[in-house]
This record gives sequence, structure tokens and C-alpha cells, in this order.
Amino acid sequence: MTGQPSGTTTDTPWNRAYKARWRELRRGPLRTENIVGQIDTWAAELREAGPRNTTRWPSQRPRFGDLQGEIDHLKDRVVALRSGRDEAVIDAIVQHGWLRPGTRIDLKRMVELARLSVLPLVDHRPFTYTRGYITETIDAMFNIDGPYGPVIRQMTLPRNQLMLTRIHLGLGGLFAKLGATADWASILDEYLFDAPPSTPMGVEVAGWPKVALSANRPPDSGRTGTTS
Repeated sequence: MTGQPSGTTTDTPWNRAYKARWRELRRGPLRTENIVGQIDTWAAELREAGPRNTTRWPSQRPRFGDLQGEIDHLKDRVVALRSGRDEAVIDAIVQHGWLRPGTRIDLKRMVELARLSVLPLVDHRPFTYTRGYITETIDAMFNIDGPYGPVIRQMTLPRNQLMLTRIHLGLGGLFAKLGATADWASILDEYLFDAPPSTPMGVEVAGWPKVALSANRPPDSGRTGTTS
């Protein structure tokens, strides 16, 4: 299986330590309510900017009504991927527009494809990006005559995911060329959920002050005069 260290079984000291650490994190900083709470914190920072964003780019309106709708769906997606439950993953795929409700599809293969595409970001363990992994992922996602062909023929690509998918695969290809190895899931947790640092760089920047989003806001070009 892609991402599984060669020559290992599911019952080794390494795997047992990995599972124990995951259970520990799920009881602490990565509890579902902590993850959702962190998303709410960021949402509060963006709430004032949301309407201005829609006004500036009216053709790119939120697919789920408004900023809060997008945030609610983000929570669903994160919780689904962390849950390990196939039905939760399928529900998130349908809710986010990748699959039409009621579509007759091989659900097991659908879940396999969803997890393959984000494997480095879900499993908390060192993962090496390789050309083989990226080739397998791209083939699985786009080859309609490949093993996942019957699945991807039934899927859709939401407009707001097009650019993100390109970035995801582009960075993956770069990491594969570099042979980059890291615990990518833990790095993601630092960024998304304020989890403890997992890298030397993370430790170095852990004490840096956080800058409010409003500090980077460009001046309003339509504003004239000053306000006392």
C-alpha cells in the first residue's frame, strides 16, 4: 500500500507507538471540539472581510451561501478525514460537490481514492514523497481507463477546488523531485489547529507574536480624508 513502510506489518513496536500517540492527541489538542473551536477562531477574524471579498469578486461567490456556510463545510471535511469512518468521508464528498447525491458508485473505491490523494496529510508519521506516489495519485484522479475510472467518471470538480487541486499536485510533484520526507500531517496540525511544534523550525517560531489579519489589510482606495 502506498505510504506503508516496506517490510512492516500492522503489529510492530513502531505501529503500536504511532497508534498510541494518535489516541493521545485525539484526547488532547486534536479533539474534535478543539479542531472546530480553532476553525471558529479564524472564522471570527475573517467575518468582517467576507462581505468585502464578495463585493470585490462577485463572480466568485461562496458556494454554500456565505462565509459561514463555507466554514461549516470546512469543519465537516476536516472532521470526516480525521474520523476514519468511510460513511463520514462519503458524506463530506457529497456535501462539497464532488459527487452528486444518490449517485450509484463503488463507495469503497471512492473512499480509497479520497484517502490516497491526501495520504501524507492524514497519517501522522514520516512520509517520503516519491515519483511513484505522485504518479499513482495523478493516474488515480484523472485516468478514466484506470482502476478508479468508474469512480472518477461519476465525480465532478467543484469550481472553487480547481486551483487548489493544481496547487496540491504541483507541490506534490516538487516534493517528489526533492525526495522530501516529513511528518506532514503534524505540520498541517500546527498550521490549522495550533498543535505543538513538530519540527525544529516550528519550535523556533512558536514564540513569535501573531499578527492580526487586519494588520495586513490594504488601504481602502475609495476612502478620502481622515477620521479623527
